[in-house]
Amino acid sequence: MKNEIKGNIGNPEILEQLYKENRKNFEKSFFEVYPEISNTEAAKFWYLRLKSDKRLTFDFNLKEILQVVIFCTVVSLIMLLPKIFGFNPENYQFYERNIVLTALFGVTTYLMFIKKAYSLKKMLITLSAFAIAAIYINILPASNNSSSIILVFLHLPILLWFIFGVVYIDFDYNNFDKRIEFIKHNGDLAVMFSLFAIAGIVLTAFTIGLFSAIGINIENFYIEFIVIPGVVSVPIICSYLIFKFDSLSNRIAAIIANIFSPIILLTLTIYLISIIAKGSNPFTDRDFLIIFNGMLIGVVALTIFSISERVNSQKNRYYQTIFLALTTIALIIDIIALSAIIFRISEYGITPNRLAVLGSNLLFLTHIILIQINLLKVMRKKQNLLAIENITAKYMPVYGIWLMFVVFIVPIIFNFK
Repeated sequence: MKNEIKGNIGNPEILEQLYKENRKNFEKSFFEVYPEISNTEAAKFWYLRLKSDKRLTFDFNLKEILQVVIFCTVVSLIMLLPKIFGFNPENYQFYERNIVLTALFGVTTYLMFIKKAYSLKKMLITLSAFAIAAIYINILPASNNSSSIILVFLHLPILLWFIFGVVYIDFDYNNFDKRIEFIKHNGDLAVMFSLFAIAGIVLTAFTIGLFSAIGINIENFYIEFIVIPGVVSVPIICSYLIFKFDSLSNRIAAIIANIFSPIILLTLTIYLISIIAKGSNPFTDRDFLIIFNGMLIGVVALTIFSISERVNSQKNRYYQTIFLALTTIALIIDIIALSAIIFRISEYGITPNRLAVLGSNLLFLTHIILIQINLLKVMRKKQNLLAIENITAKYMPVYGIWLMFVVFIVPIIFNFK
């Protein structure tokens, strides 16, 4: 490693690759050879960078904390509107319509603030998108039996996630590197949010249990005034922590991705074998088909994120094999689910849910095939993993177009039923 560092001190790409492949060994070797290369600008840069990484301090700035509190207060007040104006949120499906939308609005506007995206045009586009979404979802008929409206509830937040992405990449639509960076950021955000969610669940159960023990029922109060405002505030807090301590969050996300990829692969392999052994049938069992599609989304998301975390370790044949196996299982799941939904459409007719699932499965099928083609090229050493990231970055707008169709066109086609 020492010789590689000295020999490539003028080659930043190779140094970065060496660092990502084995950070601990790189740091140890670099500090040992630093006296020999300290006269170069690159060595001085790496010296400061590595020293900075070692001095991870939790220095919270009062001004930054106040900014986070302000944004959290705004989104919390939005979710407290039923109490402020005295109407029953259950009668209007208020939380179902607005909780995810509000959370995304909060984290997106906070992102604009910390990235200093103060351009009037950018602010108008962002605020207009959320205003249109809020008006649209709240004027839809209140119905628990309308499949097309439930689809809007499920898909509109994902569409607004694209607005969040546009803000993250600073409206630089054609920059694929920024799109890839956004994918990685979502992995960090998911990990951080999960940690807060687990802590929140434990705290909620503990608090409600303590008060129940002395005969005080605070469940409704706690959920309405603590849990729901907390849910919309946590993404803002997570974003603050990620940007404040980016090196820490990146490491956690990478470790989790590397650990869970082989575990999920093993679990899914055993599960598919169990399905065959038990004779379960997704063609006739609707609930089983829903589970199958949920598995598909999870596997595709895990594969994309895991590949993004391993781009700089492309020589690792083990992980390349894991990715190929994961995408193969995803392909099998998708083909089975696609066959099942086509069968159900031919037997029972088209419905909003079946149309949405059919379109989603076709999109996933295309995406998985593109990933596999490029992954095979990587394994044959004809290209590196970066090509797979680029495929995903280019494909993201296709998902966005489909989401707009499901959110705005499908309800009209089926007359909001």
